[in-house]
Amino acid sequence: MEMLESLFRLYAAHCDARWWIGPRPDGPADSVPRAIAAHIGYPTARHDPFVPPGLLTLNFQQVAYVLAVAGTVGLAYGFRAPRSDDFKSAALALNALGSNRNFVANGLWSADADGSMEWTALSSATFDCGLIGFDRDHAFTFWVEEED
Repeated sequence: MEMLESLFRLYAAHCDARWWIGPRPDGPADSVPRAIAAHIGYPTARHDPFVPPGLLTLNFQQVAYVLAVAGTVGLAYGFRAPRSDDFKSAALALNALGSNRNFVANGLWSADADGSMEWTALSSATFDCGLIGFDRDHAFTFWVEEED
């Protein structure tokens, strides 16, 4: 988890990010994301992001992309895709989790978006982007907020 923590520190130095890494909270898998988000004071959004349709379950490639977006790309004023190197760094750091890993995020943040991006807010900010991950033993979250 050291590589993931180093990446979070690097990203957080350049954006308004909240993050946490620690032991996986106890409880069934469907309650773990809420417990992880609570470590950084979320949710603060008007609507509960943990009820359907809420957060999306993502695969490894998708969540690496979302982490690269959250850590390296501005969310306001014209979305752009993260650089290939940023995606590779995110994927490498996320490999710290074991094989039985679970990921959720508030959107896909696709480079293919036609300006109609949709996401589920976890915060009360104008824009937010982030992810929550956990395996049998470890957990983390990284979340970025932006105002226009």
